[in-house]
Amino acid sequence: MVQHAIYAVCGPIFERGFIDQSFACRRGYGTHKAADYAQSALQACPAGSYVLKLDIRKFFYRIDREVLRAQIACKIKDARFVDLMMRFADHGEPVGIPIGNLLSQLYALIYLNPLDHFIKRTLGVNRYCRYVDDFVLFGLPRLALLAAQARIVEFLGGLGLCLSRFTLAPATRGINFVGYRTWSSRRFVRRRGLYVFRQAVKRGRLDSLVSVLGHARRTHSLQHMLRTLREARCELYPQLPQVYR
Repeated sequence: MVQHAIYAVCGPIFERGFIDQSFACRRGYGTHKAADYAQSALQACPAGSYVLKLDIRKFFYRIDREVLRAQIACKIKDARFVDLMMRFADHGEPVGIPIGNLLSQLYALIYLNPLDHFIKRTLGVNRYCRYVDDFVLFGLPRLALLAAQARIVEFLGGLGLCLSRFTLAPATRGINFVGYRTWSSRRFVRRRGLYVFRQAVKRGRLDSLVSVLGHARRTHSLQHMLRTLREARCELYPQLPQVYR
């Protein structure tokens, strides 16, 4: 209850400073919108340009709580209230915040918000998006993206963070992001999604099946899944919501 109360009060205060291309843990955003943005960005990439995808190593476990506190204190001027907020960031280790807490979602947004503004404003990258600790720069020449990566690594070092891995490839090769394999003209669920689909059918789990079909609803994978159900005369198919039949 306390976390929900804090979130209700503080969420809108910080929300105003977040960029529109930060898609995780925000009302009205999510993986579908992130995938839609990624596809539109690929469609807008100039011919011969590249895409750089990066993610941060053990993000939640490496958050510096003193840095986080300073970020929060820039917006929340009541020191006692900041103390209360930080009580929910402690998880018994020198650095990091707990995974799964409601406020941890807000703290993650706050902590990487400076990175978003650095990439958009300082580096001048127009086509950019982030989902938690996965982020993508679209439509620049290869050398420009390598230079941007070097500056991002330096910036993350100031936050006590480092990259786990990165992928630099031509925009025409598409991108693996937020559970989808996306190109400018088509989108598919990852192999993991197909595995979950097969397991849901095998075990007769209608709830899991509806969930994975919902994840696939804006992809070219959806019709393949529905066709598989029909051709196999799966007993779950007649129980699906009408939109899938």
